[in-house]
Amino acid sequence: MTVRSSSTPHVSLGATRAESDGAMLAVAFVPTADFELLEHGPTHNFVVGRRGTGKSALFLELQAAFRKKHQVLVLS
Repeated sequence: MTVRSSSTPHVSLGATRAESDGAMLAVAFVPTADFELLEHGPTHNFVVGRRGTGKSALFLELQAAFRKKHQVLVLS
């Protein structure tokens, strides 16, 4: 999504879906307590939420975090 106004000629808010804009997600994602729990917590978890609450963004960032760990194999 791009916003244009007279004061700012071009401001990008990223794509409307996290899956479509990995570059924006990488800079804008804020690791919450839920993210930390999923990254360091139990091996089996469920993530449930309404549409647009960030479930896909959460999984994409978790996938990136797990890929950095040598003892974890990420299948996608």
